[in-house]
Amino acid sequence: MEKEFSFIGKVERIDAIFKSFCIDVPETILEKLPTKGRFRTEGSMNGIPFNLAIQTQKPARKYLTVSQDLLKKMKVKDGEPIEVKFYLVSSEKLDIPEEFLAVLEGDELAEKMFNEFTTGKKRGLIHYINTGKSIDTRIKRSFEMAHKIKTRTLYGQINSKKED
Repeated sequence: MEKEFSFIGKVERIDAIFKSFCIDVPETILEKLPTKGRFRTEGSMNGIPFNLAIQTQKPARKYLTVSQDLLKKMKVKDGEPIEVKFYLVSSEKLDIPEEFLAVLEGDELAEKMFNEFTTGKKRGLIHYINTGKSIDTRIKRSFEMAHKIKTRTLYGQINSKKED
């Protein structure tokens, strides 16, 4: 079983382009983590599940980003304490929504091309699909992403067809 880490932290607003919030990971926990790379985590904040990477801000700040949706689910505001529990997971681990899995299983080309993407690219597509609040929206987005994958019309997707 994975080692679970836990701490009480405070939600803090990050002054950035987008309104976002974070919780700093205490130094006592950072000392127990590997020293290099980014780390994916799974856990809970006040009992609400999350799947996040530990972010780094220079010079040495490390934190978990807290979305407004997660804040709302926890019913907390900026500056309030939060109980955080997490464990490290493989950076390759993906939680593909069942709606998208069903679409990919029925579309061999989209599945093949999706599997060629980097983990980060896959995670971005999955996030977009998962943010749909209803099943109908997630299904619609799944078909939309499969179509864009096959037609190479995703943002940043390189069109590999060469001109002769």
